[in-house]
Amino acid sequence: TPASVLQRRIGAFNPWPVCTSEIQGKKIKIWEALCDETCISNAKPGTIIKVTSEDLWVNTASGALILKKVQFEGGKILNMRDTLLSKKDLFSLQNLFM
Repeated sequence: TPASVLQRRIGAFNPWPVCTSEIQGKKIKIWEALCDETCISNAKPGTIIKVTSEDLWVNTASGALILKKVQFEGGKILNMRDTLLSKKDLFSLQNLFM
């Protein structure tokens, strides 16, 4: 699915039912994301292709989805900066979202 379509779904499904994904067996709700349709990668869709101090870039069928706010099961909604600080091991380059 192209990044722009995923971004629109995330916005449309907020606050309910909320878009979800999974990384390394852990469910994650995606509350806010942006897209970069100019980003080109040969990585499989769902692969983490870039990690900055503020956000996480995930390859899609067309462009990249830039995660901004997420929530793990039983946790609070956090911006990606705080999430990356607390769960850095889950978000290594080349890890795959399902």
